[in-house]
Amino acid sequence: TTNLHTELEELVARFVGKPAAILFGMGYVTNSAIIPALIGKAYTYLDEAHSIGAIGKSGRGVCELLGVDPADVNIMMGTFTKSFGSCGGYIAASKVFILLKQISQTL
Repeated sequence: TTNLHTELEELVARFVGKPAAILFGMGYVTNSAIIPALIGKAYTYLDEAHSIGAIGKSGRGVCELLGVDPADVNIMMGTFTKSFGSCGGYIAASKVFILLKQISQTL
């Protein structure tokens, strides 16, 4: 991981109001690797793929638009391919969740 990559992860986390984020390229498995781990658990999972950068007073998505505290959402994800005109995406959550995601292998 480069310093620029780490800085962008921190910027995304701050932008969406979460303590941490992990970035990934377009070829990375996004939802399919995470959703099975959440089945049966009481997590709030928010997909901001079509809202981040597009809605809310400053473009922070559904939480900002509806006045939802990001701390009340366990896991947020989004893409850089729509409003930001780039590639890749992010998952933003607690630092513990992001650390577990980084060090865990997909079965």
